[in-house]
Amino acid sequence: MTDVNQLITEHLDIWTSAIEKKSSAGRGNGGAVTLYGIKRLRALVLELAVRGKLVPQVVDDGTTNSYLDEVIRVRNELVKHGKAKKLKKLPAILESEVPFETPNGWSWVRLQDISGYIQRGKSPKYADSGRVQVISQKCVQWGFFDLEKARYISDDSIEGYGPERFLRSGDVLWNSTGTGTVGRVLSVEIEEEQALVADSHVTVVRSISGCPKFLEVYLSSAGIQDRIDPAHERSLVSGSTKQVELNTSTVNALPIPLPPLEEQHRIVAKVDELMGLCDALERQAEDSLKAHQTLVDTCLATLTNSQTPEDLTQNWIRIEAHFDTLFTTEESAAALRNAILEMAAMGLLTRRASSQVTPDEILKRIAKDKKGLVDRGELRREKPLEKLDPKKVPFALPSGWAWAKIGDIALFTQYGTSQKAAKLPEGVPVLAMGNIQGGAVSLESEKLLPRHWEEFPSLLLQPGDLLYNRTNSAELVGKTGLFDGPEDAYTFASYLIRIRLDHSLVRPQYLNFVMNSPFFRATQIVPKIKKQTGQANVNGTFLKNMLVPLPPTEEQDSVIKQIEELSKVCGGLAKGFSQIGAFQRIIADTLTSKIH
Repeated sequence: MTDVNQLITEHLDIWTSAIEKKSSAGRGNGGAVTLYGIKRLRALVLELAVRGKLVPQVVDDGTTNSYLDEVIRVRNELVKHGKAKKLKKLPAILESEVPFETPNGWSWVRLQDISGYIQRGKSPKYADSGRVQVISQKCVQWGFFDLEKARYISDDSIEGYGPERFLRSGDVLWNSTGTGTVGRVLSVEIEEEQALVADSHVTVVRSISGCPKFLEVYLSSAGIQDRIDPAHERSLVSGSTKQVELNTSTVNALPIPLPPLEEQHRIVAKVDELMGLCDALERQAEDSLKAHQTLVDTCLATLTNSQTPEDLTQNWIRIEAHFDTLFTTEESAAALRNAILEMAAMGLLTRRASSQVTPDEILKRIAKDKKGLVDRGELRREKPLEKLDPKKVPFALPSGWAWAKIGDIALFTQYGTSQKAAKLPEGVPVLAMGNIQGGAVSLESEKLLPRHWEEFPSLLLQPGDLLYNRTNSAELVGKTGLFDGPEDAYTFASYLIRIRLDHSLVRPQYLNFVMNSPFFRATQIVPKIKKQTGQANVNGTFLKNMLVPLPPTEEQDSVIKQIEELSKVCGGLAKGFSQIGAFQRIIADTLTSKIH
């Protein structure tokens, strides 16, 4: 047992440093990243516990034989007095059902043999208020009971609930339907004044083994949770990945490793102690990550607050002196790239050139080009945009730059096709909002439209077209990508808006960088978001009136070059940090595997 304690305590640096991008599932997750090492440490603690390797065996504890005789006697008494159902006797546990060896004195038993009651809740008749609350899957979280999410059953339906359906302290609640929630398990304590019942998506296990918390420990362990997956070779659930079910018959028949009662209590106490250690490590790691990111953001803000290239140089010298301390994570590398986009949009990364096509000249030429398109019948005449108000611009620009509206610098903007695409033998691929990733446009698409569709060729894309996502979640609406595919080979769906530019006057790469910068999102997209039926929308009218900094054409080229060069540096940093993180996670996995 000393080796086990050393495994946990002597590698705390590994447990706390191994992180990965955030996942919504599992115990103890929070913040922008998952603390992968601590997550693995929690899993290790549970696995050691259920294998009898977390606390030493004590001779005086005896074996489970006499203890099980008493459990069976209690169960028979409950059946005799109508307080438990007489269950069909299940076959003896086969060797193939036993996933690991247990210490001497332990026994493998089926869950129904040590439970007085195993039953799904019932579908409730809901009410806005009442005397009895109904527990749903949302209430059963990893490590805590969330009664704020509990609703009420109508008082006139209470008589339909037998006394056995009201939850009691020690009941183990096991979520039994739905991807993402099925499998969460919790042993609950019920206050005397609380009247609670479960709904039909939660299985109630009422143990008579004397230590229901040990059941929670086992059902929470990886050996069980890994099997809450239809694809697992020994899956405990049925159905598809979209809707899985944990059937009561499966719960009844589940083999459970059962230690002597005193050992169960010692195991539970040790698990609680070590989970408390994990909680403390988690808080410490999260606080450290937050403090580091705050430091990075504060230092980078000095760059974006620079008023001149000279100020920028001085502020960068200060950051450069502490570069190795500041930029140590993928998140900090991403923050550095965002700061670069911000500084580029503010005109801080380039020097003024003497002979250039000025913003005024650019706008005049674009207006002339658009008039020509209208006169030739290639573009519908539109109402001119309202004149830009100098008092409402986000920040001051360098000499020679000007603020402009997207509707004035674009030849035109255009919604995509609303026609439903399908999987066809051949045709034109339809790009959707999922194709816009990281400022680029992925060309992967399984949905096609016929090549001779009536909206073509007007809705076919050209290299350099920008695609703007007008409808999505609040976090993703407004994302923009640069199309760099072949000419006239792809089209786009109606949730996207195409921005077509005159490349000789406004470089698509430049506008794409600006529209993906933090300032643009904060000042031009977020204030315009309107939510409808769970989706956020920032439509084409808003898009045309969005403000962007417009430098002379040659200076746009300089900005593009600077961003591309510096983004490569940031990408190299992020890749290096990602490799370090992957290595740390491998070490955490290796340490965990030592228990087998």
